[in-house]
Amino acid sequence: METPLDELVRLLDLTPDGDDVWLGDQTAQAVATRHVFGGMVLAQALRAAASTVAPERAVHSLHASFLRAGDAGAPLRLEVARLRDGRRFSHRRVSVRQERGVLCEALIAFAAPWERPALEHGPRMPRVPAADTLPTDEAMLADHPEVPLLLRTTGPIDQRYVDHPQLARDAGRGLADVEVWMRADGTLPDDPVLHACVAVYASDLGPLEPVGARHALSMRARDLTPTSLDHAVWFHSPVRADAWMLAILDSPWAGHGRGMGRVAVFQDGVLALEVAQEGLLELP
Repeated sequence: METPLDELVRLLDLTPDGDDVWLGDQTAQAVATRHVFGGMVLAQALRAAASTVAPERAVHSLHASFLRAGDAGAPLRLEVARLRDGRRFSHRRVSVRQERGVLCEALIAFAAPWERPALEHGPRMPRVPAADTLPTDEAMLADHPEVPLLLRTTGPIDQRYVDHPQLARDAGRGLADVEVWMRADGTLPDDPVLHACVAVYASDLGPLEPVGARHALSMRARDLTPTSLDHAVWFHSPVRADAWMLAILDSPWAGHGRGMGRVAVFQDGVLALEVAQEGLLELP
């Protein structure tokens, strides 16, 4: 039986459809809910872009704008434009299309290995309970039937919250930060591009959650209806997506119906990724 992680890996094996063009299929959950998940779109965009870059150049950053909702019943067409291949960086633009138009535009940069002396500094990983001591997201929400089933079911990413926003909301507590361990729910092949794609997929699992959590609200309880506007990921070092990563989520600002979420992702004690997302947040 195919697991959610098996499905994710399969869908990241894109179908060529011409010069620098690929087709990407949808997840079964997307078809069932009629909702195209932005993280899946970005993961497939990264896979398409990486297919046009020398393998020694690792992904450096991804900046994407979500322009319109997609049709979950139709494949995605990923068109890659080779903007530049310089001495140190390669830049690609990926236009994700369906019949209704462009769904997403992503600018993705890849960097050659750095082999010279360089400055180094970074924050320390916060001390939190170990992932193996915490219940899964699914187990933590098992007694919350008000949360829709699809939001309580384990997908391809195993998530374990230090203090769950849903439980804090039920207790009337706001959270300044949301701390969650995450990793692929299974073992992945030793393909650095695949690990980066899975990390990008995971980066879209609730980056706007801390916006509501500051006000003792939860996305799981449908206190807010989020719509992603744009999404950015910076890769500071390679990640192993099937090993535990600690994500620290916060929100520096909300207003005018929008909110900003930021995510710092640590692995092996060092800052590996940073994520930022702005979205529309509608109150009921």
